[in-house]
Amino acid sequence: MENKTNNFQYYCLFFLSGASALIYEIAWLNRIQLIMGYTIYALATVLASYLLGLAWGSFSSAKLLEQKVSGLNYYLFFELAIAIYALVFYPLLSLTHSLYSPLATYFNWSIYSLSLIQFIFCGVLIFIPTFLMGATLPLLADHLFKKDKGLADNISGLYSANTFGAFAGCLFGGFILLPTIGYEKTIYFAALINLSLFLIAILSEEKKIVNDLPSLKLILSSIIPDKNSFNFEKQHRGLLFILFVSGFISVGSQILWNRLAQLIFGASAYIFPMITGVVLLGITIGAILVQKYFHGREAKEKVLGFSLFLGSLFFAGGNYLYSNMPLVVSRFLQSVAPGHIEYVLFQLTFTSLCLLPSIIALGILFPTCMSLYIDQSEKEHSSVGTSYSVNILGVIASSVICSFVILPQFGIQNLESVLLVLLSLAFLVFVIKIKKVEMGFFIIPIFLFVLVKVLPAFDKSLLTEGYFYNRGEKFSNTRFLDYSSVHNWQHSKLIDYKDDAHGTISIHQSQNASKDDSYWFKINGKVDGNSRGDKSTVQLLALLPLLISTDYESVLTVGLGTGETANMTGSFPKMKESVVLELSPSMIEFSEKYFYNQSFYIWNDERFKVLNRDGREFLLHNEKKFDLIISEPSNPWVDGIGSLFTIEYFNLVLNSLSKNGVGVIWFHSYGLSCDALYSVFKSAHLAFPSLRVFKRSSDLFIVFSKKKELHFKKIDDKYNFLKEEFNRIVYKEKIIGDFESALKGLTWFENRAQLETVSRQNVFNNDDNQYLQFSAGKSYYQNLNCN
Repeated sequence: MENKTNNFQYYCLFFLSGASALIYEIAWLNRIQLIMGYTIYALATVLASYLLGLAWGSFSSAKLLEQKVSGLNYYLFFELAIAIYALVFYPLLSLTHSLYSPLATYFNWSIYSLSLIQFIFCGVLIFIPTFLMGATLPLLADHLFKKDKGLADNISGLYSANTFGAFAGCLFGGFILLPTIGYEKTIYFAALINLSLFLIAILSEEKKIVNDLPSLKLILSSIIPDKNSFNFEKQHRGLLFILFVSGFISVGSQILWNRLAQLIFGASAYIFPMITGVVLLGITIGAILVQKYFHGREAKEKVLGFSLFLGSLFFAGGNYLYSNMPLVVSRFLQSVAPGHIEYVLFQLTFTSLCLLPSIIALGILFPTCMSLYIDQSEKEHSSVGTSYSVNILGVIASSVICSFVILPQFGIQNLESVLLVLLSLAFLVFVIKIKKVEMGFFIIPIFLFVLVKVLPAFDKSLLTEGYFYNRGEKFSNTRFLDYSSVHNWQHSKLIDYKDDAHGTISIHQSQNASKDDSYWFKINGKVDGNSRGDKSTVQLLALLPLLISTDYESVLTVGLGTGETANMTGSFPKMKESVVLELSPSMIEFSEKYFYNQSFYIWNDERFKVLNRDGREFLLHNEKKFDLIISEPSNPWVDGIGSLFTIEYFNLVLNSLSKNGVGVIWFHSYGLSCDALYSVFKSAHLAFPSLRVFKRSSDLFIVFSKKKELHFKKIDDKYNFLKEEFNRIVYKEKIIGDFESALKGLTWFENRAQLETVSRQNVFNNDDNQYLQFSAGKSYYQNLNCN
């Protein structure tokens, strides 16, 4: 009975350790994105450094255990160090940011080059604690081995408990902790887990154990392996190649699945924890299967071959099924009208059904291949190091190649093809090098060719239709015989399409449109702009500041879109410089190609400069002052967009204004709860000395200044074009009368005093508690509109 109690205690330790590790990953990704921008580069940085740190720490633990210091002492020291490091992570990140900030400030480097630099700096910061996390598990397992030999039979259970804890921590951190209590308290919660593990381990011992503290010199020396740590035996190169592929696929597949999930369900902040959770669940199941059922060389070789073969089939088939999920999402939303919990369970269920078989097969690869390599190697210790190092090389290669090259340059379809080819090559190597079947040279290429030909390419029209953005719309189920007939009835004509580091950008027309008819563009499936319906909205962004002054010489526009807002600043009488920031390179290309009539100044007037930069990241490094700043971010529920409505971002904008500068921020109220909307108002109320909120339908415009008061006046008659545009918009709103009446008709909150009436709630949107992003992520598909 006592032994069972001890075993349960050990399982709890490993479970909690895994849970805290993934809570940190979710929280740190949130911080990294504030620095790097919400791109695939930030995701790759976190995935690569996390997997690298965990693997390297686990590998280095063997070297630590060769020392005289007890493995438990190292474990205790590392758990304590993880907790302390977590508490100072954000200050360290800010310090690191200041180190490379001059490169962004004084050199006109592209976002691609800056992201590579940030990849290194931020990656090192995450590597340090994850190295410690990776070492804790084998260190504690070694202590338990020596203490109770019977526990050795359950060692696989301990690792399974750890991975299952990671699965639980991922979901708990991403869906509950961060949205509910914010970043700082989430970190405190995870640090409390590490401190609890430290105390539990001490209290579980009957004797004093902290009598020989680990040497920092020994810990640092363990990070750098000596030449005897590796054993690249020529006869086992086949296994090493499969280990490399295993590492490459582990990162590349998550990058692919994250983008697909964003297109299928909507690019909310809940996508990353959902995908990561399913991946961890699959790895847990794979590890349990290997340890429980497959022992001996023959059994391991058999399961390795089947996992490569079935993994290729499941990967290709699962991805194809997953890419057709928008039809299921459409039917689900239009017939069930789910709340947030129901929608999350729906996402988890169908993502698991499509992807879990391939994840389990891929999860079997690494432990099986490493076990075979160690069994066949003459030097057991060095073979462990070799296995881990080759797998780590695959992780790093995938992080750089998939996120910086394949996805942004060639798209998700080619990313899937590369991963599938690698899996098939690994299968070919297995058949020829390990099973010694030379006919594999002919069989496997044929297998790959048939596999690629059988499965059609992703339906880009379906993926970009944005069926997740339902907002309560319903149709009669009797009108359609099957899911595809739904798509044929309501989908738009896809004109152009590109995947890049920011998202998937697509250009559409209505089904019956002529060649020269109006276009609209979508980002990750959601319509974000067009050349007709949004015309008044984007023009008001440029016209409202003219009611305060016409003397703007320097203008900054955050977000290009169709280009019409920035383009109108070309008509400002005294404008000398207009800088336009756009995170998506594809959006820059498509704006010129499809919305040229709305953006002609931008491409032909040398006063304009378009930069492929993240708006927030640019303002962090910017030293120039602008007379007018226009910020027009897209939907606030999209992962990362909420950070452009925090009090910290508002202060960045305010600090970048000249002494008499004016700013205007576009916002919308549809798809949001009133609490989410008011959280933005409270942040604006706290940040801006003077402001006025205008409302046109569900579009909101926050006009603000450094001055204590804003004075609005008519647009001068000599600027007839601008005046006519403003009057046209006012007339469309059926506000008839003099200028004051028209202005009053558009005004929702006239000043800070009026806004204060809805700014008394405790919640406001800031970097620590991104209330808007997480709240809007629960309601964007519902028919909400706070008026």
